[in-house]
Amino acid sequence: MVVIMTDTLQSLGITEKYAGFALATTAIALCLEQPNRLRSVTKEVYWETAKRHGCARADVERNIRTVIRRAWKINRPGLQALSGYPLESPPSVSEFLQIMARHLQKATAPDR
Repeated sequence: MVVIMTDTLQSLGITEKYAGFALATTAIALCLEQPNRLRSVTKEVYWETAKRHGCARADVERNIRTVIRRAWKINRPGLQALSGYPLESPPSVSEFLQIMARHLQKATAPDR
């Protein structure tokens, strides 16, 4: 799943050179582990991600917003395709995490 996540982020123009890359991958993984975390991203995702990376909660939010803006600028059609619905503006952090978690769940689901 990590390879699919990395490939997806890179296809959106988000590479490891961005501080938000590692933070986003951790935040997405947390949402995949416990989908109910998407209901309380600030408390359930930002704090745990910050703790794991030794940074402040505000850093997590800011850096993930930066990678979202990058994806919006570099590959807006790709981001919209992942969302499955029209996006009029860059998604919020919680919306982006939901989009990515849903995409990864679908990509790794066994064929039926």
